[in-house]
Amino acid sequence: MSEADYYPPGAYNDPNAPWNEVGPEPRDMTVDVIIELRKRVEVEVCDYKLEIDDDGCYASDFDDCDFEAAYKEGHKTPKTMFDDIVKLYEEVKENGWSDKCLTKLELIADDARDWEQEIIEVDLA
Repeated sequence: MSEADYYPPGAYNDPNAPWNEVGPEPRDMTVDVIIELRKRVEVEVCDYKLEIDDDGCYASDFDDCDFEAAYKEGHKTPKTMFDDIVKLYEEVKENGWSDKCLTKLELIADDARDWEQEIIEVDLA
């Protein structure tokens, strides 16, 4: 039994048969990738206001707090982590591994933990 025995008579070499059709050639395309990440962390703020309500109780007003600055003061953004990884790679490539490189990698790893990917969107650029 030959391979052609599994096809209808005369269809084995038919260029119009679905199994003989050739798809389009792969092409490189430029796309925009949007990824939303989320991480819950503790930040320290001092720019809040203490207010006294009508009952004489203190209430904290956080409306004017700069939470972004507070986050960046103690943590790295994903973009900063990517940049640090590239710098570390170049350093290791040039000088080899050292305790200093390992310490840098540990700091990056600490900030890289616990991120959740919320959305990924890829569109033609």
